Amino acid sequence: MRTIQLERMALRNFKGVQSADYAFGQVTNIIGANGTGKSTIFDAYLWCLFDKDQAGNKPKVQPLDENNEVIHDLTTSVVLLMKIDGNEMVVERRLKETWSKTGECTGTKSEYLVNEVPMTQTQFQAKMSEILPLDKWFIISSIGIIPNMDQKTCRAALQQIAPAIDEKAIAAKYKAVAIAMAKGISVDELAAMTKSEKTKAQKELDSIPAQLDAQDRLRVEDDFTAVGKRIDEINAEVRQLTADIDEAKRVELTPEEIAKAEQRRKEMKEVSDKMADIEKQISKERGEKDYAFENEMRKISLYTDKAMSDIAGWQKQLDICNERIAQLNTEVDAARKRWMELNATTYTGTVLDEVCPTCGQRIPEEKIAEAAAKAEANWKAAKVQQLEQINHQGKALKAEIDSLTIRVENLQANIDKTNAMLDEFKARMDELHDQDGKLPSYQDMLDENAEHAELQKRYNALVAEIHAESESNEKTEEAIAAKVEPLKAKMESLMAERSELEKRMAQKATNERIDEERKRLLANQSTLQQAIAEYEAAEADIAGFKKEKITAVENGVSSLFRMVHWKMYEANVTNSGEKEICQAIIDGVPYEQQNTATQVNAGIDIVEAFGKAYGVEAPLFIDNAESVTDLLDTERQLIKLTVVSGAKLSVIGLPEEVDFE
Repeated sequence: MRTIQLERMALRNFKGVQSADYAFGQVTNIIGANGTGKSTIFDAYLWCLFDKDQAGNKPKVQPLDENNEVIHDLTTSVVLLMKIDGNEMVVERRLKETWSKTGECTGTKSEYLVNEVPMTQTQFQAKMSEILPLDKWFIISSIGIIPNMDQKTCRAALQQIAPAIDEKAIAAKYKAVAIAMAKGISVDELAAMTKSEKTKAQKELDSIPAQLDAQDRLRVEDDFTAVGKRIDEINAEVRQLTADIDEAKRVELTPEEIAKAEQRRKEMKEVSDKMADIEKQISKERGEKDYAFENEMRKISLYTDKAMSDIAGWQKQLDICNERIAQLNTEVDAARKRWMELNATTYTGTVLDEVCPTCGQRIPEEKIAEAAAKAEANWKAAKVQQLEQINHQGKALKAEIDSLTIRVENLQANIDKTNAMLDEFKARMDELHDQDGKLPSYQDMLDENAEHAELQKRYNALVAEIHAESESNEKTEEAIAAKVEPLKAKMESLMAERSELEKRMAQKATNERIDEERKRLLANQSTLQQAIAEYEAAEADIAGFKKEKITAVENGVSSLFRMVHWKMYEANVTNSGEKEICQAIIDGVPYEQQNTATQVNAGIDIVEAFGKAYGVEAPLFIDNAESVTDLLDTERQLIKLTVVSGAKLSVIGLPEEVDFE
């Protein structure tokens, strides 16, 4: 554990302090009324090392006159005497004004010295960072810095020190998550994919009742058994009527005429039966055409809806990927610019003492040259390291861009392919709309059937033969008509009824096709319900994994602290899932709602945990120390700022005198 101890501090023309020297012990109390300069001491420490104030902003430190105007021609300086692992180090920062040739103040410049060796700001920061990176050193310098960070910055700092979480071990309990991880799919990607697929499945499932209803509307409710029975009855009656008509025409017929008439009746029956079969087949074909036409239009409509839904989902993913690529390209350009600027820098040399500050003797030139060479080598090595870091960062950004570019190409290919399919669907739908109403009617199909026409012609010819033969046998038309016409009228009525019944019977085949389609839809409905159940199970796995990971992360982070528990996530208000936060909790109450005493001890606990993680004990400034009587124990150096009404500024707990000179 590295230790940093602040031994003394000297201020010259710093804010309202013209000249002051302060000494510090392991526990130092800075006491005074409000406005006596307690915080100024802490501000001087932060300005000298970090060029920041307690809020992390760049401070103004030059002294002001009674009109709050800068007092010119003064050098502001802060000198810190520290012990780093027991070894003394003197750090000094000076702020001087710069002037134009015309005598106008043009600004300020800072000078840095470490053990009286002048350094540039970059060299100074590099030197201090050898002890502890300055961003880490800064946040453990005061109890209030980390609790008052913005949540994103605080969260990042906590994640740097948090114990590693074995996501695969957690995922092993959640089948869907474990399978996804094995395939290289992140939990967030799995959640997005599951949500998308579930939404599509649910949309398709929701459409099935309407499709079933559409099929039901096409169904013809009829008693097909009764219809078939009635057709059989009519056929029997027609056969009997045919026989009766023949019988009526046998009057005074010779045996040869009777045989010939019987042959005609037989032929007429065969022709009639063939005509009936053709009419039945045409009725069936007409129903099939109607069903096929309506079914194709419905399918194309469903395919179109699905294609448009897919395109919308892919377009959303495409927009996200393109936005990320643009952001990454900006980061690549920035990294390239940093690399070029850094690569263009040249070594300007380091100012080295030619006289030993201890003995006053002139340092040999070879020693000076050796020190100068070492300083230049260190500078070049640091430059190479920084260039490599930037290059590594750029390669990582480029790899992510390449991966996203492939994803964009795949998404665009899917969109283009599906748009082409949509054009095909539209063209086919336009064709179907053009055909709508142009399908041939039953009678048209019957009229176009050559075989039926020939059979009808033959039937009529047979009837004509019968009439002709009757006339040749000198049977009067009136006598035949009196017997035959009533029978023929009844037969025509029966045949008309049979034709209508056969049309109704043709709907039975339509109903059978509807039953098959309903069976398919119901099977698909069951499949979709099962798929949705599996998606919901996956969502439950994702939620369970995230919850357990959240608990593991929060417990892992909180295990580093004695009294503070960190809440790293909270439920989203507007949608499902959790959003990342960073909130300190003490005994179930947020840090910002605690009293000052609890906040002070919580701040010590936080700094103590971060210090242990960084492997360093650095001076800790405690503001509002008067509010707590029992400080949380710590081995690091404490500098307590305590308000005592009416008291002058005093520093209590001094070590033995140390001379800056």
